[in-house]
Amino acid sequence: MFRVREFQAFCLGVVFIVVVTKFSLNSIVENLTNLQYLKILKQVEEVRGQPYWNIFLVEQDIIWQGSIYKEATIPVEGKINWGASIDQNNPRWHYLHGHLQLLQGNLQLAKLEFEDYLASTHQRFIEGYFFLGLVQLAIGERNQAIDTWQKAPDISDFFLLYGTSELYDYENYLVAVKYLEISVELEPSLCEPPYHLGLAFAQLNKPEQALQIWSRENVNLVCEDNYFLGEIHYQRAKLLAAMGRLDKAIEAARQAVNADPTNLKYLVQLGNLLVSGEQDLDEAYEYFNSILSIDDQEMWGYIGLCNIERIRNNNLNALQWCKQSVFLYPENAYSNFYLGLVYLEMQDYHEAINWLQRAVANERNSANIWLRLGQTYQQIGDKEQALDAYQKALQIDPKNTSVQNHIDNLDP
Repeated sequence: MFRVREFQAFCLGVVFIVVVTKFSLNSIVENLTNLQYLKILKQVEEVRGQPYWNIFLVEQDIIWQGSIYKEATIPVEGKINWGASIDQNNPRWHYLHGHLQLLQGNLQLAKLEFEDYLASTHQRFIEGYFFLGLVQLAIGERNQAIDTWQKAPDISDFFLLYGTSELYDYENYLVAVKYLEISVELEPSLCEPPYHLGLAFAQLNKPEQALQIWSRENVNLVCEDNYFLGEIHYQRAKLLAAMGRLDKAIEAARQAVNADPTNLKYLVQLGNLLVSGEQDLDEAYEYFNSILSIDDQEMWGYIGLCNIERIRNNNLNALQWCKQSVFLYPENAYSNFYLGLVYLEMQDYHEAINWLQRAVANERNSANIWLRLGQTYQQIGDKEQALDAYQKALQIDPKNTSVQNHIDNLDP
């Protein structure tokens, strides 16, 4: 596959990719026609609030209505001679006029210009295929668009690169979905695009679509023995657990561990899910022990064993494991939190408050820590401090009925 850095270097070497990407609007070229073109595209981006070519994927109706052209404050037609400094026999002339037609909403004419551009240049720069495909997509010729893109070398990597950039760098999830869907369609034998596409759907709060992408039979086949297979199952388990489908989440977590049995993140996730609802404490105990056999500095191994012993009411054993976690990670909120929980179970409320206060000092945005601190204050009769802690928990998680119940049950 084309490496990202190599691909970015390639893009920077292609003038007309440079002038339409979000990364290069300040890279003003010397040619007057290109400069005028750049100014118009920049205004289009400012009006729409997103990069020029993203608009073609997300707001296609605006293109064919021509409102992008109308909203630009620099008039295009009649004011700028786009071909003034470029011979009409030069392929770039067709490329510029293709964009001019796009800005005016003339999709069929734009299609002809980009076709002429590709027919008249031997270099076949990737941006010609890219925009011709976008125009075909906009006029309902999806199959032709896919055929066009498949003719361009490494264009699937192009869509993957910009899809992941929109997803992780710019958090523009809708555009990320559009890019990544095309990348998946162009290269169904790759494992990475469906992984990122599922994450984009998850960020859009569309978990069912994410699960559907990750559960496709061909995804599991092409991802076999691939790093992304474990990651896909790991993310599936997270989504399923958040949806309350614990049995399915445990199944997905097992698949992640099977894909990479020494991955500590996968082992921790499976162990925690088995502890949730006390599904299988013995099996969870084995997983947390195996974590420590792989890495005896792994905090969640000690916390997992501490939590299991606490649930079993073996508080002295739980205390031993949690103290080891705190010894290794004295400033970690969760090390302090679980040690505080053990002291709470042991009814040593002053020690519990000490460790829970340390926890909340390092993690002030956890409703659960504030809730437990409030419960502990309530146990020693400090209603004012308890109410303050409950209210902070409710500010973080306003829909938490458990917190509201504790507030309602505080004696006046």
